[in-house]
Amino acid sequence: MRGQIEGACSYCAGAFEVTDKIKEANITLIDEFKGHPSFKKLIDDGYQVLVF
Repeated sequence: MRGQIEGACSYCAGAFEVTDKIKEANITLIDEFKGHPSFKKLIDDGYQVLVF
């Protein structure tokens, strides 16, 4: 699954207090729009955005 993950929302990682765990897992924290990833950019790049 690791090859399928683009990154993690920086804002959400902080809100759920898992920023250090995300960094330890070498997953990129994405902060493109007020701490969140840009869904438009991801979709334009061909990614499928899963929100739950």
